[in-house]
Amino acid sequence: MNKQSDTEQLIQRFLNNASSPEEQEQLQEYFERYDLTEEKPEAEHLYYPADWQSDRMHKAVLSTIGEAKPHRSIPMTKWLRSAAAVLIPLMALTIVLIRYTNSGKKPVAALTRIENAAQTVRYLRLSDSSEIWLNKGASIVLDEKGFASNRNITLNGEAYFQVTHDAVHPFSVRAGDLSTIVLGTSFSIKAAPGAQQTTVALISGKVKVAQEGSPGRILTPGQSVIYDHNTKSMQAANLPFWFLAWKNKELTCNKEPLENIVQYLSSYYSRQIRLSPGSKALTYSGSLTLESNLSIVLNRLLFVHQLRYKISGNEVLIY
Repeated sequence: MNKQSDTEQLIQRFLNNASSPEEQEQLQEYFERYDLTEEKPEAEHLYYPADWQSDRMHKAVLSTIGEAKPHRSIPMTKWLRSAAAVLIPLMALTIVLIRYTNSGKKPVAALTRIENAAQTVRYLRLSDSSEIWLNKGASIVLDEKGFASNRNITLNGEAYFQVTHDAVHPFSVRAGDLSTIVLGTSFSIKAAPGAQQTTVALISGKVKVAQEGSPGRILTPGQSVIYDHNTKSMQAANLPFWFLAWKNKELTCNKEPLENIVQYLSSYYSRQIRLSPGSKALTYSGSLTLESNLSIVLNRLLFVHQLRYKISGNEVLIY
């Protein structure tokens, strides 16, 4: 195996948290020696470098690692994690190149796939100043270089969009066979891969939601639609109480059945939470901050009705 292949594997092991302390020190040594972190990411934002910068860093790492051994031991630091954030778009994200021709005259078009493989929300700012928040496990595909004139995105998973107004170039998000077209607005789409339903919720502005071959439906602020991929049908609905909880880390409830809240918390915390039969008819009004500690959330939720809960492994019983 050549040195470049060895280096590719070394970087990939680091990004997958599978590298040894010695390998981590070796990478950090070269990050520091060749000044590969030219810009620092903003607080809580994953830095997304320009193509020329990614190419320079990639070539520098591949051409230098393996030529010399680290001359000192350097502990893992916060800035190394920033360096990893710079490399993630380069090494961890899959770059999908789609080549097409028309009698050999059209130029090559490159589509970029951006994925959130972390357990936290990922923030992206596009070249047209539109902003996207990707929920964990979500991904988008877009023409990054030509995005100013081709504002078309394919989404898998859940994302929140704040779109910059451009009447000449509409902004379009495709999820399966459902398209959402906007001129400038804020909205959320939940379209998990393989899921039976896609939910589009509008916060401000105006969007048109349509499946292929249909006239579609116009949404106004505060409305949402649920699209069934099996029946190809679309149903209007009010904004679900949970539609931005993953982004804002807060649930806002207005006489929401306790059963619905518990169902969402089960998904959010990946725990099996069950209600006793006598508690399912109860409701809750108020805000719940989604803490890292599930017990804090349950204490706030259950205090009004003086309910208790018992945690056993991955299961929670409310009674």
